[in-house]
Amino acid sequence: MSRLSQIPGVTAPLTELLRSAGLETLGDVATTPAQEIVARLEEANREGQMVAQVPSVQAVSTWQRAARALDETAAGAQLPSMASAGAGPDGVAGLKTAGAVSAREIQKLGVSVSEVPVARLLDEDRRRPAATRPAAEVKPPPRPAAKKKAPRPEPAEPATASDPEPGEGPKEMVFRPMEELGKQGPRTQRRNPGMSHHSPVSVWIAAGATMLSELMFIGGVIGTGVVFFFMARDGAGSVPRIAVAVPALIPLALIIFAILATNARCRLCGQRVFVPKKCLKHVKADRSILGYSFASAMRAFFLRNFRCQFCGTKIRLSRKSLRQEVRGAAGNP
Repeated sequence: MSRLSQIPGVTAPLTELLRSAGLETLGDVATTPAQEIVARLEEANREGQMVAQVPSVQAVSTWQRAARALDETAAGAQLPSMASAGAGPDGVAGLKTAGAVSAREIQKLGVSVSEVPVARLLDEDRRRPAATRPAAEVKPPPRPAAKKKAPRPEPAEPATASDPEPGEGPKEMVFRPMEELGKQGPRTQRRNPGMSHHSPVSVWIAAGATMLSELMFIGGVIGTGVVFFFMARDGAGSVPRIAVAVPALIPLALIIFAILATNARCRLCGQRVFVPKKCLKHVKADRSILGYSFASAMRAFFLRNFRCQFCGTKIRLSRKSLRQEVRGAAGNP
């Protein structure tokens, strides 16, 4: 069994991939740079397709730390076996391992103590044999520290201060309690008067013509039905002659609408405001049982303001503009 499989996270396919990349031992993994190992693994996996994804540089760095720990543990375990066989640290029989020598023994050998090189003392953990050292723990890379949110500033209390007059010192700031501010009622919202139309007289005439033509059309349809009903029941002689003119209201209404009501346009979108269309109307458009056009025309004629049924813009017909345009048309300044 290969010792590469002892590294935490190295599975059997990864062991074969490491061997294919030329990394046979723990020392190869521990001494080769992580970037080079990743490059070798990518090249070997490209040829053999052994794993679905090549480990990252961070994962390989974790493998290297574990490989060094395992390599040191194995080296320390070999020292007691060599000492029991009478071998030195190099494995040669008959050589003794190093030991502690007192200063008196050194003087007996004719060597001055001052000539002996002095080595730096190691800590207790490193002075112990490698076999008794605890194996290095493979720790995952540290996570980035979470950013602490800055505390929200507390709302400052409202304060009023007046500018000091010339020759006077600064006045003290007067604070008002929050309870008094809560008692104040909401400010009244100003109503939107709407956009002023550049030709209010033509729009006002078109609105009146729209209402008149729609009412004439409805009256003509109803009157024509009534006339035909009595003619079918009692005969043509029972119907007065003036009732024959009732069906003529329908074409007359269409003529009035086509001449007077189709010229008024919205100032913003440019659409004919009183001409009905089969399209989606604006949510704020005026509406009634007789349709959008009749509702807009009624507001424009009586209230002198309306909303465009296509763009929803509020348009007003100011009285001052009406008077100026009427005077200009009559020739009076």
